[in-house]
Amino acid sequence: MFRLPACALALFWSCYYGVAGDAPKTDATASVVAKLVEQLVSPIGPPPEEVKEYNGGKADTKKLEGHLKALSEGWMDPQVAKAREKLISMGTPIFPELVKHLDDKRYSYSFCYAAWLDHPVGYAVQQIMAEVVGGGFRPYGYKWRDNSNGSNGQPSFGQMMREIGAEKYAEHAKRITTKQAEKEYVQWYMEKEKGHGFKNKQQEQDILGPCFKRLSEL
Repeated sequence: MFRLPACALALFWSCYYGVAGDAPKTDATASVVAKLVEQLVSPIGPPPEEVKEYNGGKADTKKLEGHLKALSEGWMDPQVAKAREKLISMGTPIFPELVKHLDDKRYSYSFCYAAWLDHPVGYAVQQIMAEVVGGGFRPYGYKWRDNSNGSNGQPSFGQMMREIGAEKYAEHAKRITTKQAEKEYVQWYMEKEKGHGFKNKQQEQDILGPCFKRLSEL
């Protein structure tokens, strides 16, 4: 199967806004999306220190449970979680409205990686788009890897969108199905990984294997 390299895909998306015959329809309006984005603003603020750094052992089981729950699930108000799921369910047609909020710096939720990190609404919006497009794709997981030319971080949806341009990508994505959008993303991901190179055949198989698997399912 012929696949466009990442650079060609970026050029294609930046110049072409063809309307797909089976593109999904939506009755979502800008005002509906805007109201849901407003609900991504957390009403409770970042987690308190006793949640992030509880050191009381079993002395206070309620605080201990809250601490462990936050570590595993993150710190997200139910209002934010509900709005997030609703926006995800609305799919690619609302992308042009979502990208208007990528620079929104108001607090949304927090998650503990190696340390706690607070995420703004703009990041929440980007992750909603990433979930719509790549929610079914499970790439080989890593943060940083050695390759044949040095080392690289893992490609991401946010990186692809920045390369293409958020508004241009959103206009393209709204006119195609979610399945088509995911296929294009997986192909872009593969080309990025191939461009970085691999230190050996096993690494190449580990990284490209999930891509081929997902493409065969789409």
